[in-house]
Amino acid sequence: MATVDYMTDPFGPNAEADAVLLSNVLHQESPRACQSILNRALAAVCPGGQVIIQGHFLNDDRISPTFTTLHSLSAFILWEGGKSYTAKEMIDIAESVGLSDLGSQPVGKTRLTVIVGRRAE
Repeated sequence: MATVDYMTDPFGPNAEADAVLLSNVLHQESPRACQSILNRALAAVCPGGQVIIQGHFLNDDRISPTFTTLHSLSAFILWEGGKSYTAKEMIDIAESVGLSDLGSQPVGKTRLTVIVGRRAE
């Protein structure tokens, strides 16, 4: 079995996937690393394909919910550039790499949020 590094390796053949799911990984990375990961996800999806970002996001006050605030502190300590983002901050990063039609949706009562964007056709 080959070892894959999500920080550097492509996410499959260019423009062939219908969707790429990034689940609970971007919260621990710097904005620059998030852009790199999202650029490779965008390259992997076909025109009209989706990039789905799932994770825990801070409220706009940046101090709630409690779990995400505490996770932000641990990410800051454990990973270079790591922190929790608000959904708006993550959407801004996703827009900066060319994802369009971005929107966010909470997942039930889990405090998880899903952000979905599309590659332009």
